[in-house]
Amino acid sequence: MTMTDDLLERLNRLEAQSQLGFGPAPITRTIHCKRREDCLWYFWNGPEGAEPIAYEAITGYARELRITQGEYKNKPTYHLQLVLDCHHRAFVLEAGATSVFSKGLILALAALTSEQLQSPITICPQASQDEEKALFCRLYQGTELVRTVWPKEDEAAAFRFLLEQAKTNVADTHR
Repeated sequence: MTMTDDLLERLNRLEAQSQLGFGPAPITRTIHCKRREDCLWYFWNGPEGAEPIAYEAITGYARELRITQGEYKNKPTYHLQLVLDCHHRAFVLEAGATSVFSKGLILALAALTSEQLQSPITICPQASQDEEKALFCRLYQGTELVRTVWPKEDEAAAFRFLLEQAKTNVADTHR
């Protein structure tokens, strides 16, 4: 056995040991990226309501970007969902499909290459100073903020194009 093989085996044993004992259930949790009076994002716990998330950021690997359809008050609703792999647990970041947060997330993911998305990204919600309910999405690659500007002309076409580009970039990280 080479020294490298020995080190890898020892690392695998240490990782397995760190998973023993009490800890969170290995289920995917949905993070709702929607500004509320008491927080910028939260988990929804059914009858118990919103559980505010005190952390300023989440870091992980982008695994899937999708649009889902739901229903609220007998009307269809659409949400953008980003599956983020955070080692031993996955999270789904969810926001209204055309919300300010979603547009920022889509634009940043479209600006990165699939090679860049093979490294972890950090996502930070940021409250607007001007609008009471607006929530921005700040995406970092390493310590660098991904700077983008939303196109002003033909917003609907830009949204469709950028969404497809972002979905492709995320999907291509696994090929």
